[in-house]
Amino acid sequence: MKRILTFLVLGALFGAGCTKPISRPAIPSPGTGSTSTSGEETGRVPASWNTANISVGEAIVHMLFPGSFVMTNTNSDGQVMNVDMGTAVEKPGERSVPGRSMRIFVVDPQDQRMRDCVFSENEWTAGRAPEMKTNLTFGTSKLSFCESSEQEGAAGNRYSVYTYTTPIGGQILVLEFTVHSVVCENFERPEEQCVSFDEARDTAIFPDILSRITVEE
Repeated sequence: MKRILTFLVLGALFGAGCTKPISRPAIPSPGTGSTSTSGEETGRVPASWNTANISVGEAIVHMLFPGSFVMTNTNSDGQVMNVDMGTAVEKPGERSVPGRSMRIFVVDPQDQRMRDCVFSENEWTAGRAPEMKTNLTFGTSKLSFCESSEQEGAAGNRYSVYTYTTPIGGQILVLEFTVHSVVCENFERPEEQCVSFDEARDTAIFPDILSRITVEE
């Protein structure tokens, strides 16, 4: 079955001041960012969050994003969505801070980057195994996810990648979260110019997003 992936974002996506995702292996300079928050709850949907509907096979996947997130682009065939998630650092000022991004796409279960339920962009094809967890659930969501986590680094940059997969409509929905940070020791005044990667802080929003995914089949 031909995969169709379309996106409909309701409401304005805005992100003034958010740290833009940095393409690998770019070397960042100190910049600004903004913190994403869910705001007040209105029923099941937080007031400041926006909705995206994604077609996966014959199923419709409903997702929610904080309003400060920005959809940066999709590829030419509409099967990849990239989202700038800004930074979790409060009041970043002129410091270099960790920036978060998300990539959403669909793969076939037989894709060479899949092994059982776990997706890895590089590890399986290189003959290695990523750190992984299976049968994960978040909040009241009925979906079950598999997770892989990988750490990459080059030229003073660090990329912490967390990938979640779930089978939908005979395909695999993949959500790949990346936190890009730098080695603060490379700065002349690290405490003034840089904020280091903090896994608890920088990944705290991921379960919130995963817990709000619903599927209409």
